[in-house]
Amino acid sequence: MGDVKDAMDIVSFENINFPIHPIPYTMMYVQWEANIIISKQLIRNLAFAFATIALVNLILIADLVVSLLVFLCVVLTILDIVGGLYFMGLTIEIVTSVQLILSVGLALDYSAHIGVTYIVTRGRERRQRTQDTLNNIGTAVFNGGFSTFLAFVLVAFSDSYVFLTFFKVNIEAI
Repeated sequence: MGDVKDAMDIVSFENINFPIHPIPYTMMYVQWEANIIISKQLIRNLAFAFATIALVNLILIADLVVSLLVFLCVVLTILDIVGGLYFMGLTIEIVTSVQLILSVGLALDYSAHIGVTYIVTRGRERRQRTQDTLNNIGTAVFNGGFSTFLAFVLVAFSDSYVFLTFFKVNIEAI
């Protein structure tokens, strides 16, 4: 893309009442420009999302270790999704970028419920608290994930690239 822009600087129309050099335009240029910008924007937006999650988790969960574990679960889920994109034949572009940002919320929802329930569960031993947490909230979190899966599975039968990408990324998130 940069080579095309550099080549256009060489072309000039001195005898005609035109700008100094022409500006090429096709739909592919728009996509190339978007892909150049989207990688920086995606990293910035994920960084903002992760910073917000870390701060809000620390304030609302009020336990440093559990907050760090919830944050780690969200980060590893997003890392898993990005790794899975390659095997699903997807690239980082506008649709997948939007889906990655939305997946941060899904990943946080499931892990934060488990973390908060662990904090409020009574008991001294970690093993007993973990069992009580999974008994109390595990089924609800599973049902939430399963109902989300049922909502997304309908999109799998679409012919639209956007809907199929939406399905693939969100199935990876669940």
